[in-house]
Amino acid sequence: MRTSSTGDRGFTLVEMAVVVIIVAVLAGMIVPHFASWTGSSQLRESARGLLAAAAYAREFAATRRCCCRLVIAPGDQPCRLEYQKDPEHRPGEFEAMRDGVAVLPALSAPVRFGLVRIRPAEDGQQPQNHITFRPSGRSDAAIIQITDGRRTYSLVVLPSTGRASLVDGAVGELPDDRQDLDA
Repeated sequence: MRTSSTGDRGFTLVEMAVVVIIVAVLAGMIVPHFASWTGSSQLRESARGLLAAAAYAREFAATRRCCCRLVIAPGDQPCRLEYQKDPEHRPGEFEAMRDGVAVLPALSAPVRFGLVRIRPAEDGQQPQNHITFRPSGRSDAAIIQITDGRRTYSLVVLPSTGRASLVDGAVGELPDDRQDLDA
């Protein structure tokens, strides 16, 4: 800091340039961390939305006494919930739910689906793109991975109870929560 002949104090150009350089270096170190934090929060929010939709489908099936399914859309299309409007007369027909919970927002880059494995509860059925929750509490076994390329969450649905849980990390094996009582 220099003092002029009149006694005024001020910063030199060199001192101001050093301060600007220090601020630029600190900003350069902080911005990438902030960008990864926002991407991570997008992934967490999408994974929790998927978990909430699965829990809602399970509860809807049990309370309304009809099958409900969570449809996993390919690519970046939004997932949706469907239900059997008339299970007695038209058991194979499903209709899209119209309320706010029924459609999840589409995944936005860099968040995307990873591994999607669904094993139907009923023998002989082919693998499908939806998890069916039944009024009895049973459901299809499922693993749905959601990832941003660096981090992965796995939605795991147990077939005997239809209960869904979110696991931090990749899960590859379909759950089999049946127990052999003879062993």
